[in-house]
Order: sequence, then structure tokens, then C-alpha cells
Amino acid sequence: MKEPLEHELAQARVSEAVRARRSLAWNAAAAAESETWRGALCGAREAKSRVALELLGHPPVHGTVEAVGHDVVLAVAGSGHTRIAIPLSEILAIRPASSHATLSAQFEEIDEITMAEILAELLGQRQRVTASRGEFSMTGELLGVTTTLLTLRREHSSEVVYCRLSQTVVSFETSAPSA
Repeated sequence: MKEPLEHELAQARVSEAVRARRSLAWNAAAAAESETWRGALCGAREAKSRVALELLGHPPVHGTVEAVGHDVVLAVAGSGHTRIAIPLSEILAIRPASSHATLSAQFEEIDEITMAEILAELLGQRQRVTASRGEFSMTGELLGVTTTLLTLRREHSSEVVYCRLSQTVVSFETSAPSA
């Protein structure tokens, strides 16, 4: 009777080892894919060349990548006075403006910044921002920001609106173009 039980235990150990190897391989592949995607964004930042960032539920953002943070990409659009804070989860593709340009997709150090920190720097300046998600878009004064929430007072109104930060693209003007 011991032999069938020992055989079943041996099979269970082999099955568990196979499951563990599959899980480890899947996790390693997922991590490498994430690093490659973030690496491409860092490559766009390092190249300082114009790109189009294709977004989920938003028109594309045309400009340069200024920073790649933990949960955000900060893009510079227009004449260099408009900054757009884009949640990483909202970016679907990166298209270099030049058909001959290529981006290095090697993983690089990210900027030590989050979306909430970028916006918190604007508090107290009566900063006018535009928050958008898909067809939803509103402009107003930035009143507050937490790690999950953006609060603004709608332009030409006393209405206060609360936006989910992780899914909201936020644009704002700065006084000087980026260097």
C-alpha cells in the first residue's frame, strides 16, 4: 500500500514544480514586457524628439516626453507652454513623428514623480487645468489632488467636480516653454 501513496505524492510534487515553473516564467515575461513598454517611453524622453502618444478614449497627444514617472507620462505640447499629465494606463502606442526615428526600448531609470505630485506642485497658484476622459472634458481651477482624486472648480461656475485621477488626462499651461 505504501507504493501507490508514494507514487501519488511524487506525482503531486512534480505537478507542483511544473506549476511553479510556469508561474515563474509567466511573471518574468510580464515583467520584461512592462520594462520594455516603460523603456520605450523613457527612450522617447531621452530622444527629445516629437512623438504622438495614442491614448485610450482621447485624441492623440503630439509633442515631446518630458518625464516618465511611476504612474504618469508628462508630455509637452504646442509651443512648449502646455503640459499634459497622462496616466500610464491610458497610453496605447507611441508613434515617432519622423518615419525614420526609432526609440531605444531598453529599461532606464524612471523619474521619481507621480501624477499626484506633478499636480500638487500647481496647488495654490489658482492654476487653470483641463481634465478629460473620452468625451468628458472640463476646465477649471485646480482645488486639490490626492493619490486617487483631482478636485476642480468649473470655469464660470461655482460647481466643484471630483475626477478619478488614474483615468484622467490633465493639461495645463506653464509660463515658460520647456528647455
